Amino acid sequence: MIIEETKEGLISKIIKIVLQAANNSSDQWVYAGYIFSVRKGSTEMIDFFFDEKNQRGFLEDKDWFKLLRNNFKNLHKITLTEEKCCWVVF
Repeated sequence: MIIEETKEGLISKIIKIVLQAANNSSDQWVYAGYIFSVRKGSTEMIDFFFDEKNQRGFLEDKDWFKLLRNNFKNLHKITLTEEKCCWVVF
């Protein structure tokens, strides 16, 4: 049985993966994020967190990297517009 992912389901998975990676990287983080960019067929990924002093750190738990990248690629695939000119998630 093939279960198709929904946009909302993938976003939820992505959020959980980033938050778990932030928790595994530091117990002092207050904000964590991940940037996934697709340009001309290539992808760029940037991970980060900020602590209470607004100092930037990077997510050290790399076990999540492949899973996160695959979820973003799936999200990208199911949220492309008909024109395929841009990525619209919201």
